[in-house]
Amino acid sequence: MPEGSSNDNINIEEEINEQNLTIREMTNIKDLMENLESKLDGEIGNMWWKIYIASAFWSNISTPINLSITLLSAITAGQATTSTMLSKNVFVKVSVASLLISTLNTFFRPHNQYISNIDILKKVNEFGYEFEIIYYSKNTESTDFIRRYLSYKKLMIKFHRFKNTISPEQQNYFTDLIYYISIKSCLRNDDKWLDIDKKYIDDETNSDNNDTNTNTNNNTNNNDQNV
Repeated sequence: MPEGSSNDNINIEEEINEQNLTIREMTNIKDLMENLESKLDGEIGNMWWKIYIASAFWSNISTPINLSITLLSAITAGQATTSTMLSKNVFVKVSVASLLISTLNTFFRPHNQYISNIDILKKVNEFGYEFEIIYYSKNTESTDFIRRYLSYKKLMIKFHRFKNTISPEQQNYFTDLIYYISIKSCLRNDDKWLDIDKKYIDDETNSDNNDTNTNTNNNTNNNDQNV
């Protein structure tokens, strides 16, 4: 059903009644819609980057730890079959190192942390895609503002409920510190969900405008020469 049809209008009226929109909300619906839009853009983008940084951190931790455990286990197994492979002193050091790394791996569970963060990241992606569908929908009439406002409101409720389901075990203050440093440096003005989209669109728009201006100037020059 195309946007703006009678069924869409009926659904909007039903939603207005269901959500019990106040007179103030109806009057300032465009401002409220834009405020919710900006809030979701920031919250979804911030969470995506925070989880992405945590995922990258645990990935870079789990890979070398698992590799170290594999290598040290292979060395100790080789020493068990061939007692002349390592000296007694070196073998003790290798065994202690293997024990310490295995203990750290068991306690911090970096691979499990990485997998759980990837699962959260996928879910945040879904919220981001849903946000984009609303953001890039029709936005010219008052009924569009109402529809988008109500859609953003539902999405915000779902997003906050999802955030409440994240366990305290996935809270890592060290990766949060890395995220904070990142948004103050390399991610400055790029930490919202739509920042990259908006930059791409602006670049395309500027490029089109430059091409149009170039063509206009060329046509003007050609006309001057003909005269």
